Amino acid sequence: MLLILTGITLLIIAIYFYEGGDAVTRTQKRLNAQGVSMQKNGWREFNLDNIPGETPASLFGGMTKAEAILKYKLELMYPFDGKVGFYGGSDRPATRDKCRNNGGLKCREKLETAYLFRSTDDGKSFIRYKLEHGITNGIKKSEGRYFLNVYEEDTKRDKTYISDDFGERWRKLGDIKIETLWSKEKFIYSVSKAVPNEVQVNKKVSEYFYTKDGGKTSQPLPQKIVAYAKEASMQFYIYHGKLVFLVEGKLKFVDIDTLEEEEMALEVPKGKEIFQYYGAMVDDESQEIYVKLSDKGVKVGKNFYESIWYPLLNIQVAFPKHIPDNKQGFYLNVAGSYIGARVRIKGYLLHVWTMNKGKKWHYEMLPKYLFDTTYTGYGNNRIWMEALVLGERGKRGKSMFVMGKIKEQE
Repeated sequence: MLLILTGITLLIIAIYFYEGGDAVTRTQKRLNAQGVSMQKNGWREFNLDNIPGETPASLFGGMTKAEAILKYKLELMYPFDGKVGFYGGSDRPATRDKCRNNGGLKCREKLETAYLFRSTDDGKSFIRYKLEHGITNGIKKSEGRYFLNVYEEDTKRDKTYISDDFGERWRKLGDIKIETLWSKEKFIYSVSKAVPNEVQVNKKVSEYFYTKDGGKTSQPLPQKIVAYAKEASMQFYIYHGKLVFLVEGKLKFVDIDTLEEEEMALEVPKGKEIFQYYGAMVDDESQEIYVKLSDKGVKVGKNFYESIWYPLLNIQVAFPKHIPDNKQGFYLNVAGSYIGARVRIKGYLLHVWTMNKGKKWHYEMLPKYLFDTTYTGYGNNRIWMEALVLGERGKRGKSMFVMGKIKEQE
């Protein structure tokens, strides 16, 4: 693993120095020509080796030691919210040697243990928590209570833990997953189990429930609401106390207790179409409804560029033109006033964002960060992610936990 990582790093360095520089220059010229200003945010790296009780990763049967982060598969990023921040996952990579000749990935999923890392000082330090079997992959918050989801990949079962002291202590609520919350007592949750499908592979099947007393009593979620949620991959959002769904080009607002509905027809901006997979979403910070759009007729891929549309405000936020050498497409993330994306340009990370719904765009090149994971957290003007951090020229990079703090804009 270490030799592979070293080879990949050197290869990326070579790509940048021989052809990446031209791609970066083209990108900068295109952005500057569109009035996108270059700006640097505050970024810092955290090495898991500095966490009390942490040990190095063991590679090749213990023959080689490496940075501790390589022991973990990280799927949870919850940026610091003023009180606490979390990231987490499982030790699935660390079980590789145990499972090398006995079951491969399925074996590792069966053996993995969930871990959570907690910070109360905006990422300057972290404390590690070892939980039960599974992988931590989500946190929701309501009225000062935190709901932590742990998922067992082998059994397809979810478990929820709750904390009322900013994550210092956790207690198990049950074998459920919190889908959305009105309050710490009133929420929709799911119960999942694994069933074999036609190719004898375990598939996750979920049932949905609604409770008003923290789960002491509950009732099945009405089938009408389940049907609406299927339009958006079983995602649930609340707007002014009502569930909101995007169904057949209309916003539907549903009272969970009375099942009374209101609806609003949408007139999609010219030349755009709704990226239906997500449905209608509600931003946690701003509490605004937004919908993701794409150019009409363009499929997901290199030339796929999302835009964000606020239908109740009649505001569309779209990056002006395509970025050269972008092989990923352009997928925007929303968190409060922040709307932005990160893409790779010949190995480099390019970060483009706006803080005022597209009136002014900014960009920054992040030459130290050559790779990043899919699981990235956005919130409270912060970005948290795992990245391969380039060392001094010609030296091996290191995988580290990376935190960015978006500067306030004029």
